[in-house]
Amino acid sequence: MRGNADSEERARDNIDKLLEACGWKVQKRSEINLSAGPGVAITEGLLKGGDEADYLLFVDGKAIGTIEAKPEGFTLTGVEEQSGKYGKGLLDIYPKWRDPLPFAYESTGVELNSPIRSIRRQKAETSSLSQTEDAA
Repeated sequence: MRGNADSEERARDNIDKLLEACGWKVQKRSEINLSAGPGVAITEGLLKGGDEADYLLFVDGKAIGTIEAKPEGFTLTGVEEQSGKYGKGLLDIYPKWRDPLPFAYESTGVELNSPIRSIRRQKAETSSLSQTEDAA
């Protein structure tokens, strides 16, 4: 069992590096500063019912999606249900673009399963999201 935990920790380390390379600010949930940058990823974000998302993604201070980390070699097919559930369980203290969150990803740190689960396809840009919110 410990070996699997180490593999998932390696996956999280890789995901952290990838997010940071793309300009995201990766933060522990004990150090949340949603204005640290335009994109903030909170690790082990708390959800309703005591659940945790491996990553809660925020754009311009509002929650937009989640990432579920799995060990390298783990089959990501079938994990969509878990990560999709996280997008519906956000605590009310977090501002969000939409409920449920429009983006849910699964990653091993090497592989990314990125089907976008939303009613409408949209860009992860605040202007596009604002226009979508106004139209809803």
